[in-house]
Amino acid sequence: MPNYKYDFQRGPDGIFLTRYVDTGTTDPETGQEIYIPDVNVTVQVNDAQARGPVTDDSGTTVGGASQQVIAQNTSRKFLFFQNTSHTTMFINFGAAATNGSPSIQIAPADTWTSEKFFIPTDAVYVWCSVAGKSFTAKEG
Repeated sequence: MPNYKYDFQRGPDGIFLTRYVDTGTTDPETGQEIYIPDVNVTVQVNDAQARGPVTDDSGTTVGGASQQVIAQNTSRKFLFFQNTSHTTMFINFGAAATNGSPSIQIAPADTWTSEKFFIPTDAVYVWCSVAGKSFTAKEG
């Protein structure tokens, strides 16, 4: 089995991974093994960041009940929620939020941000025990 080495190169269209195969020969001047690109294994990794407008869905809680904060959006590329109050809140995706599991607890001044590789497209709901508590919610 041949020896391989790998190289990552960043270009204008993303990151490229190229596999090089050992030719079985050495450079007479340096004594290092000679590798050539394996033409069958060059992979482009698209790491381009999404760009677009941000929708502000910030507001205040109704208190003691779940409320929809952000509508379902199958084109969503970013999701952010921040509890800007001094009262604990809970958020949930696709179903009413409750003051416990399976909702996600957001402590005062804490945030929840979607991961780069998974963005929920479901509607977002918030629950807080007290009415009039502020939160910041944004999607893109």
